[in-house]
Amino acid sequence: HTENQTMTTLWTAAGNPSDALATARELTADMILDASGLNWEVEKRQAMYRDNAGEMRAIKGQYAPVRSDNGRAFPATVGSVWEPYQNRELVQFALSLRAHGEVVPSKAGTFGTEQERTMIELRIGRELIVRKGEPRGVVQPFLTLYNAHDGSGSVSAHEVMRTLVCSNGAISHTATGGFKVRHTKSTETRMQAGAELLRHFQAQARGFEQTAQ
Repeated sequence: HTENQTMTTLWTAAGNPSDALATARELTADMILDASGLNWEVEKRQAMYRDNAGEMRAIKGQYAPVRSDNGRAFPATVGSVWEPYQNRELVQFALSLRAHGEVVPSKAGTFGTEQERTMIELRIGRELIVRKGEPRGVVQPFLTLYNAHDGSGSVSAHEVMRTLVCSNGAISHTATGGFKVRHTKSTETRMQAGAELLRHFQAQARGFEQTAQ
């Protein structure tokens, strides 16, 4: 299968304003969900099979994750303890990180063969100066939150430093860490650990800048 990807640059979601960064700082969960096409939910429905007599019967302990907007089931089954972590919950969690520092939504969308995975990318803090002179070397920290609606993965966050490495605009990506949380009813509580991750990431970025001066 060919992987499908639909991404929206949120900085320009409001009609490419002249001050896109300032606009992105004011984005709400509803604006992000509408702009990125993520304004749908997932339901856990009983998995069924047709027996030899043509009767539909339930598969004990197995469920199908189904998009509520179009009724399309993702090609997988999940167990009884799996709970959908909705797109809105992921976006709201991302925006809650604003309380702990400069967090600006930059991209959001779906990917995967059946677009079963969702993500939102966040720009964290300011650009960090890592070299003096021309061309100026800068690093921009990003945090990306991922979710899988087909039971194939955990809710996860990945930290990345994007470094301008030469005058032609080439970008180098350096992964620095992250965390994963299983899809269970306690996911929302456990995702709060991400706030601590963000604080750690910010401290790490400041240390990176100080040692690279």
